[in-house]
Amino acid sequence: MFTLGNDDMKKKFLVSSFQFLAAIGNWKLKTRNSKLETRNFSKGFTLLEMLVVIGILSVLLALLYGTLERTRKFSRYTITYSELKQIEAAFEQYYAYYSTWPTNGIPQLFPSEDANGNGMDWGFIITKDIADALRGVASKAFADEYNPNPDRIPFMEFPRINSDGDPVNPFRTVRTDQQANDPRCYVVLFDTSGDRQITVPTDPLAPSSTSTTVVANVAVWTVIPGIRSTQGDAGTQAPRLAEDMRLGSWDKFDLQR
Repeated sequence: MFTLGNDDMKKKFLVSSFQFLAAIGNWKLKTRNSKLETRNFSKGFTLLEMLVVIGILSVLLALLYGTLERTRKFSRYTITYSELKQIEAAFEQYYAYYSTWPTNGIPQLFPSEDANGNGMDWGFIITKDIADALRGVASKAFADEYNPNPDRIPFMEFPRINSDGDPVNPFRTVRTDQQANDPRCYVVLFDTSGDRQITVPTDPLAPSSTSTTVVANVAVWTVIPGIRSTQGDAGTQAPRLAEDMRLGSWDKFDLQR
């Protein structure tokens, strides 16, 4: 059992005990005062300060949304350009295997000869039946003698299709009128004349496109949304709406989009 030997020890023990109790009391008082100060500070948050915070958050969210939208559009542009190159390589492999282009039995989008009777390059829109042939899938759309891929060699897989089963690019269409063809489909043109030059005509779905001649065996293109201009027409301040543009496998990759 603990005992105190003399009066001095008792006095020291009592003094130490009172000091300890006083320290605890001061700590509790400081804690209560800090809680009261915090409570009073929280009540002082005014409506003006709240509006300022909301305004700052709105500006930050607007900047973030614009950045995310540009990033998403550039990502879709990169995917589209990569798929154009893949389709071009797939038809190059097709020609290396069959020593011909898949033109027999497929409705041609462009005439086989011009007004003077000269031979022209053939091409078509890549539809569901053509995509199935490139995938090596059996299809009843072609007769046996016109089957573009009788050996069922898988040359390419298409990652997405529209409601008709036609391969399309990753951009969303915003057209409201009825179109005979989906503007997001892929179009291909072959050098069937053998001069290793392909004259790509204008695309009616891309008003800004012009006729151009490319040096290639295969030319593939599709229509994507254009870049919105910050300057209005005729000096107006209103931004000009972006027109759809044609992106081809012969174009250079644009890092500034």
